[in-house]
Amino acid sequence: DKFNKEYRYNFRHNYGLEGNRINYKPWDCKTILSKPRPGRGDFHGCPFRDWGADKLTVELAKMGLTKTQITSVLDSCEKGEYIVANTKVFEYTHTFSGNESEKNGLTLMDHPNLYFERSRQLEKK
Repeated sequence: DKFNKEYRYNFRHNYGLEGNRINYKPWDCKTILSKPRPGRGDFHGCPFRDWGADKLTVELAKMGLTKTQITSVLDSCEKGEYIVANTKVFEYTHTFSGNESEKNGLTLMDHPNLYFERSRQLEKK
C-alpha cells in the first residue's frame, strides 16, 4: 500500500505509462558529462570524471584489472578522456571470442546502454 501510494505513479510516469505518456530517453555520456557534478549523497554522473583516483583504483581492482590496465584508465581520466577510459574498461573486462576483428571493430562506449547491450551480445556468444 505504501509503495503504491508513494512510488508507483513515479515509476509509471518515468516509463511513459502515466501523465503525458512521455518516453524519457536515457542520457548518453556526452550529456552526462555536460551536467554539473553530483552533490554529496547523489548517485549519478560519470565515475571516471566524478570519482577520485583512489576510489576509482579500488573499484577497477575489484573488477579484476591489473595495475598496468588501471594506470592506463587513470591516464585517460587525467586527460579528460572519460569515454576512452570507459571503452578501455570494457575491453579489459570482456573476453572476445578469439576474433581480433571483433575487438578492433569496437566503437567508443559513449552510452551506458551501449555498454550494456555489447556486454549482453558478448555474453550470448
